[in-house]
Amino acid sequence: MRPARTGPQERADAAADTKRLQDAAGKYADDGDIPKGKSSEENAKWWNGLTQEQRDEYATLYPASVGALDGIPSAVRDDANRMVFAESRAKYEMELAALPAEPRKMVPYGPRGAMVINKDWQEWHDRKEQLQGRIDGMTAIDSRLNRPAGSDLPEAYLLRFDGEKDDGRVILANGNPDTADHTAVYVPGTKTKLPDIEGDLSRADAMWTATNQLVPHQNVSTITWFDYNAPDTILTEATRNKYADEGAPTLRQFMNGLETAQGGPDRS
Repeated sequence: MRPARTGPQERADAAADTKRLQDAAGKYADDGDIPKGKSSEENAKWWNGLTQEQRDEYATLYPASVGALDGIPSAVRDDANRMVFAESRAKYEMELAALPAEPRKMVPYGPRGAMVINKDWQEWHDRKEQLQGRIDGMTAIDSRLNRPAGSDLPEAYLLRFDGEKDDGRVILANGNPDTADHTAVYVPGTKTKLPDIEGDLSRADAMWTATNQLVPHQNVSTITWFDYNAPDTILTEATRNKYADEGAPTLRQFMNGLETAQGGPDRS
C-alpha cells in the first residue's frame, strides 16, 4: 500500500509523529542494532532474522536507516524511503514558506555611496534557491512514485533518498528489481543534482520502454542510481578520477545488494 498524497502540514505532522515514536522507542527497535557498514549478505541475514512485528517497528521508527540497507527487499526499502521522502519534502516546504520577506538586494558601501550586494539578501537568496531546487527535484520524483493506474510504465520503487548530502541522493527503479528477468542500472554523470533529476529519471523511463518492447512477456527493471557525488564541471572535475573512485564502492555494494535481494548468484 502506498501513502496517500498529502500537503505540507500533513507531512510535517507525520514527521513529528515519527520523531515522538523514536523518542519513546518500542519494545524491540533500537537504531544501534541496525547494520551499518555491513555487507549486503549481512544486512539480509539481520532482516530475515527479525519477526514481522520487529520489521514493522524498525521500518516505522527508523525509515532512513532501513531504507538505505542494500540486500533487503526492494518493497521494504521503498516503503521506508517514501516516509523519508515525505518528511523531507514537508521540511523543505515549511522552511521555504517561513522565509522572511526579501531583504534589500543592494546597500550603500563606503563614503562615496557605492552600492554593493547586501550580505543578508545573498544568504536569503541562496537558501531560497536551494530549497526551491530540492522541492523541484522532489516534485519530479513524486510524479513517478504516484503514476496513475494504467500508466505505460511499471510501479516505481524508491530505493534511496537523501536531500541533504552533497547535491542529493536518489535511487529510483521502474519495476521491482527483486523479481525482474532483466535489470539495467543507469548512472548519471557530470552536473547531476537533485533539482535537475527529472531528465535522468526520464532516461531510465525511456530505457525501460525500449527494453520492454524487446521482451514484452518478461519483467524488466531500470534503475536511476544517483548515490555519489557527481562532478560539477567537465573540464576541471570530470577529468579527475576521484569521483569514480569514491563512488565505485557504493555502486558495487548496491549491485551486490540487488543480487542478494534477488536470491543470490545461483538463483534459477
